[in-house]
Amino acid sequence: LGVAHAAGEERSPKPAWEQRQAAASAPEASEAPGQRPVRWQWEHRTGFKDYNQTESDRIEHYYQKGSWKMRMKSGKGRTARPREVYFVDMVQVDPANDSQRNIRRVPDLSRPRQLARRFTGMINACSVGEESWWKAKSKAWYDNKRSGSEEDDDSGKTDQDLYRLDSKAYVAVKSWAFSMLSTLMVLASSLYIYIDSDFNLGNTIMDTPWGFTFVDNVFAIWFTLEVVVHFSAFKSTVAAFSDRWLLMDFVLVVLMIGECWILQVAVYFTSDQEGDTGEGLDSFAVLRVLRLLRLARIARVFKTFPQLFVLLKGLVTAIGSLLSALFMLFLFTYVFAIIFKDLSWHDPELVHQFGTVPRGIGNLFIYGALQDGVGEFLTNLFLKHWGYACLMVCYIFLSSMTMLNMLIGVICDVIGRVSEDEKGASEMADLEAGCLDILDCYDVNDDGMLHKSEFARLVGNPDLHLLLRSFGLSASDVQRLDELLYQPCEEEDGTLTAVDRISFSAFLDRVLQLRGGNSATVTDMVELRQYLNKRFDSLDTKRATEAYWCDRYDEIRQ
Repeated sequence: LGVAHAAGEERSPKPAWEQRQAAASAPEASEAPGQRPVRWQWEHRTGFKDYNQTESDRIEHYYQKGSWKMRMKSGKGRTARPREVYFVDMVQVDPANDSQRNIRRVPDLSRPRQLARRFTGMINACSVGEESWWKAKSKAWYDNKRSGSEEDDDSGKTDQDLYRLDSKAYVAVKSWAFSMLSTLMVLASSLYIYIDSDFNLGNTIMDTPWGFTFVDNVFAIWFTLEVVVHFSAFKSTVAAFSDRWLLMDFVLVVLMIGECWILQVAVYFTSDQEGDTGEGLDSFAVLRVLRLLRLARIARVFKTFPQLFVLLKGLVTAIGSLLSALFMLFLFTYVFAIIFKDLSWHDPELVHQFGTVPRGIGNLFIYGALQDGVGEFLTNLFLKHWGYACLMVCYIFLSSMTMLNMLIGVICDVIGRVSEDEKGASEMADLEAGCLDILDCYDVNDDGMLHKSEFARLVGNPDLHLLLRSFGLSASDVQRLDELLYQPCEEEDGTLTAVDRISFSAFLDRVLQLRGGNSATVTDMVELRQYLNKRFDSLDTKRATEAYWCDRYDEIRQ
């Protein structure tokens, strides 16, 4: 009877609320009925092995959401450890030791569903305000973000990694003459666009003076050769198109070739077949607007003059504060426009100026915020009623005197901070380049490490002293780094291990910390405390050792 009763309970349906709760708590179905069940596997030395069902469902849930990574706990009991899964690289990472294992989904998603997943991930990232929401974030991107760098994943690559250093194209690209000639051609091209717009009245090659056609072809040939030379200097196509400047030049050259050669040839043969001079092909003149895209090449000037780039970067950085201030200004204008609209219904002249809210917003912005003829406008309001004039004065104070001036101050502050950061980064890069050149000469073992014996010879180099002084560093302070750089390292078991060499990057980090303009941080205070504790422990150990041997000496004498 008990068995039958239990079987009856199994056959009895659950209440509706319990079914809804179970459906809400259950993991999302990864595949439609009739398809193969989804399995996630991790790579073992003997082959791929399945995750358990709970882990597999959790991974699939985040994968279908379009996430770029997810965290989970793998294993049971004491063997359970945190894991990170990166879907772009399809790897599982142990954050404790950064060990990686490949993973895979069985079956794999089709190409359309992969694109749909990518689009879903972008929408979700954009909705929550995630940084770089348009990017597919790999493990390298997250590692770069954790390290505090704001550059792209390929920022650490040197010329040796990207270029063919033994090629003539690389020598030409890095030469001062080629760079200056490219800049002059960019400026000349930008100036020529003005001349072409004002004096070239032709629409096609048939009615364009030959001088303009000749100059167009000269610029097209030069910029094409420039892109070819730049492209030839790189090791691979991937490395070439990782350079954004080259990518922009390539797109502009393609448009220029299409407009100067392909389109003009098509116009010539088409007009010849129709037997006219091209008057019937005015639709081709619309494509002359493509010439305006050549103005984008003037952005290359920012590469030649870093000061302009700093100003541009400051403006881009301040765009958030700029939009916030403009939005607040719009709210003030909107409120005052409604007030004036409700108060001016009985006066025909005021109705003409504030009869509708959009009209009131426009007049308030022109006369109040921009103060275009504000004296006459304010006098007319005062003649109507002194209350109107008081309201207008309040709006002028809030908009022109407060919001716009505050906006100017915010922009100046942001540009100043960006300028200081860029100046500091440029000085750091120059210092590192100069120090690495000297360090490489003293690296006897060619292992990229600075040994203690090499450090003693390095600090006596007069060129290093001159370089350090030019960046506000003291050579005597660097000489006293010997004790800090090569202090014994304490292991987990408490034993001390002697350190006789450090990497070049560690040496440069220590040197850059000695700059007089640096501000003390919490990290510096923690390192100072750790260093003092070690020194005190060392002194205590020495005192204990001396006391022990003194006692032994007294015992022997007695």
